[in-house]
Amino acid sequence: LQAEDTLFGPAWLSRTVYPIAHSHGNRPLGDALGLSPDALAGLGVPGSPLRDALFLDTETTGLAGGTGTLAFLVGVGYFAGETETSERGHFIVDQYFLRDPAAELAMMTAIDRRVCARDLLVTFNGRAFDIPLLETRFALARLAAPFAERPHLDLLLPARRLWRNAYTSCSLGSLEYH
Repeated sequence: LQAEDTLFGPAWLSRTVYPIAHSHGNRPLGDALGLSPDALAGLGVPGSPLRDALFLDTETTGLAGGTGTLAFLVGVGYFAGETETSERGHFIVDQYFLRDPAAELAMMTAIDRRVCARDLLVTFNGRAFDIPLLETRFALARLAAPFAERPHLDLLLPARRLWRNAYTSCSLGSLEYH
């Protein structure tokens, strides 16, 4: 783990950097940069290319939400460097780990910094789970949550539309499994 300094102490993270040509499955990461803003507009996201996006997911101490549920791991991914072509740039995955509940303010501050640096938020079931949970944690930390003013692409709904005829169930668990 490495420390990211904030006004409230260190936020602890693990960083992995992938070259833009790194393949995940049978596609290089750089292929995502070829999606036009028009294609994203078809998904309800106006004008922001994925090179300006922050991909976000949480791991929590429970599924019920509410003030007792902590996000002990918040993963964010983003393109950086020269990302206009698939030969340059990289994709960074930062995983913020809450080592102690007393360090939550530092972690929320670091996450705020990441969210505010990007024009688009991309999640999978984030509209119903991750973002409301983080908004609660921001409120408890007495910080303004940075999510409301950003366009948000929640991939759960397009995934359900895309695979509704392929699987007998398009529940969250079924889509994650397939």
